[in-house]
Amino acid sequence: MTLFTQQATKHYAEQPWFVLNAASGFTLCPSAHPAVSHYYSFMVDINVEATYAVPDGCVDLIFDTNEESASAAICGTTLEASDALFKPEHRYFGVRFKLGMLPEFLNVRANEVINQTIDLGDTTITAHALIETMASCPSFAKRVEFFETILSKAASFEPSALTQFSLQQLIQHQGNMRMESLEQLTGYSLRTIQRQFKQDIGLPPKVFGRIIRCQAALHSLHKLNGVSYSDLAFSLGFSDQPHFLREFKKLVSTTPLAYQDTIRASGYNDKISLVANISQDNKGSIPTSKNFHQDDKS
Repeated sequence: MTLFTQQATKHYAEQPWFVLNAASGFTLCPSAHPAVSHYYSFMVDINVEATYAVPDGCVDLIFDTNEESASAAICGTTLEASDALFKPEHRYFGVRFKLGMLPEFLNVRANEVINQTIDLGDTTITAHALIETMASCPSFAKRVEFFETILSKAASFEPSALTQFSLQQLIQHQGNMRMESLEQLTGYSLRTIQRQFKQDIGLPPKVFGRIIRCQAALHSLHKLNGVSYSDLAFSLGFSDQPHFLREFKKLVSTTPLAYQDTIRASGYNDKISLVANISQDNKGSIPTSKNFHQDDKS
């Protein structure tokens, strides 16, 4: 019996530069799998010099599906805006895992990839077959179905109940939460909470809260017109507007004003194409997953 109530926690985990630098559109599909937040796909515009990854707390498995140079990498959350090193005119397919969760066949835990990008071939002997099949799938839908077929036979690492509860609280408060409050809510010492959280997520709760504040700011800028930066800074717990502006620029690579100008000019929300969860009932010619697990010896 768990000590904590497990509730659905909404974590936006946005990567806005992936959308902004997409050549024609950004496709996103939610997943019903307990370890996966969503799938996405986009082609990098030919004129793009750099596509930044911003801190989101999550781990992504990203496939470059260009058949001539297909590859895949496990990408941990960054700690500030960092160049994702995407190639112009290449199509990427991504799997964004839920906080602290990864399928066991990747042979890596979330706490091992913070601020790192690891070649898939360095973690699993089946990487080549997985990459080759993903690149040969004829559509986004087929790639989603193929990966979900693999996941259907895979166990997943997941955070402890204590960490899941702490995550819920931090997200609910948009990262604006004193760590001592977690002691009062859980009955555990702050030292125990921090040790377990870092073991599960790879970051101290305070650093994760900083990431959540950044993500909350992005979400507000995407959804609200005429937002006051001073009001936004206050609502997220910043001591003053200049502190918020410095933090935003470090984590997102630009100022809130310049960012809002960019998303308005690009038609940000219109570039995102949300598709319904793709059913597993009719997989057609999707390859079997049996060759993609190391414990299958046949």
